[in-house]
Amino acid sequence: QLLLVDVSLPDGSGLEWVSRLRSHNREAYVIMVTASRDVETIQQALNLGVHDYVIKPLRLFRIQQSLDEILQLHSRLCERGRLEQEDLDKLLGKGGRSQIKEMRVTPKGIDSITLRQVLDLLAGEPENVFSTDTVALRLSLSRTTARRYLEYLESEDRVDVDLNYGQRGRPERRYRWRRAG
Repeated sequence: QLLLVDVSLPDGSGLEWVSRLRSHNREAYVIMVTASRDVETIQQALNLGVHDYVIKPLRLFRIQQSLDEILQLHSRLCERGRLEQEDLDKLLGKGGRSQIKEMRVTPKGIDSITLRQVLDLLAGEPENVFSTDTVALRLSLSRTTARRYLEYLESEDRVDVDLNYGQRGRPERRYRWRRAG
């Protein structure tokens, strides 16, 4: 079973609903799809065994990524009677560039949730280049905030930067997701 649950439900809390589900030993993959961004809520959801936490506004590629991970995990767990540590590490994203590693402690002024949104946008469209204005518009951020996050990703070697020289004025910086390898 796969459940998409919002934190704010018409008749109560989605987190309470997931907690009741777990207390009745009901097994299901749960993806929280919500506008709630506070760390306490996210931590509570993860402690309840939520597979993923997707912040609104929804982006199709992000939901598809989560569904693909669940499908891969489920099919691997159903096909084998036993797993070796190496297989389990691959399934859970350990030993490589995992999502947990990407969510490491960030410097002052860089919010991990906003950083995740910027990462999801860029990584979800690796063939595209993004200006600061485009990132700001797509994620409903101020231009200054978008620039700060893009510059942070540049300093971490997560994006490639090109300059677009226009007719007049300063060149525009354009960012592209840096593919691994």
